[in-house]
Amino acid sequence: NWFEKICPYIYKFINNELYEYIELSRVIDKKLKEEKIKAVLATNLGADDYARCIAYRAFKNDIPVILHHHGAFGFHHELSYFYQEIRYCSHYLVYGQGCKEYIKKLNNNIDVRVVGSPGLEIDRQSMPDKNKLYSYYKLDINKPIVVYTTVPPLGKNRILGMNGENEFRHYEIQNKIVDTLMLSKNNQIIIKGHISETLENSPLLRKIHDMNYPNLIYDKDIPFKDLLNIADCFIMDMPSTTLLEALSTRKPIYSFNRCYEWEDEALGILKNEIVIETSDLDSFCERIFNDMETGIAYKERTMDSVFFEKYGDPYKDGNSNIRIKKEIMDIVYN
Repeated sequence: NWFEKICPYIYKFINNELYEYIELSRVIDKKLKEEKIKAVLATNLGADDYARCIAYRAFKNDIPVILHHHGAFGFHHELSYFYQEIRYCSHYLVYGQGCKEYIKKLNNNIDVRVVGSPGLEIDRQSMPDKNKLYSYYKLDINKPIVVYTTVPPLGKNRILGMNGENEFRHYEIQNKIVDTLMLSKNNQIIIKGHISETLENSPLLRKIHDMNYPNLIYDKDIPFKDLLNIADCFIMDMPSTTLLEALSTRKPIYSFNRCYEWEDEALGILKNEIVIETSDLDSFCERIFNDMETGIAYKERTMDSVFFEKYGDPYKDGNSNIRIKKEIMDIVYN
């Protein structure tokens, strides 16, 4: 039965990891006291068991544990934030008001402060020259450029959410979108891949490699930010930080995602600003093709993004680092 199957893992945890964490906790408690630690700062407790242990022991010793927002959250429900992050912190520095509301909904006892995002303070002057990118990619300056950004699971099914999405179905999405983009002869396609993709682990990369399509460029190494100026339109199937970065422009965005458990308010705001589909891939691709053929896909929005201000950077003044430092000093010394 199921219990017999998990028993070996329980025994392994008790005989190995549990004793290790108990001893580690003693070492951490001693170090916190000896060094007179005033606060613990962290940005991603979900990535490291030992970091969570340090944060937990500091929290139990009434030492402020200050987390700083990483990635994109607040607009969709992510269980790891509850189980791996906010249980171990006293303070959270977040990008925008929507992120604060999300954290407070999960745990109202946390002191949450809105500081903006240094990573979303995009300096367009420091981006690669547009003409140099045209030359580097051998692009036609008279044809629109569609940037499709995708994040393949690469075995990490957690990022596909809890609704039964899997790697094969995700490739179906990628495959359908790429085939749709290639139907239009008037565009040029740049696929922003993931840095860890290889021919062995990515069926999408194998497809692109085999077909040798002249108007399609695959680049996994260039930062997505470097493509913001050159793109006329964005397509994405895993709208995370890239969504916020793209929303810092007024360029059209088409997003397909059936993995997230979206927050209702966030999804409502987003639907007023971009084309987003959460279930019907065929209608999504049909919309992309029709808009490319009519030119609607390349017409910029007339207003700045409300979604970006609520979940990304509400200040847009370039002073997020200053606010972060100020809040940390206030938490530690006041």
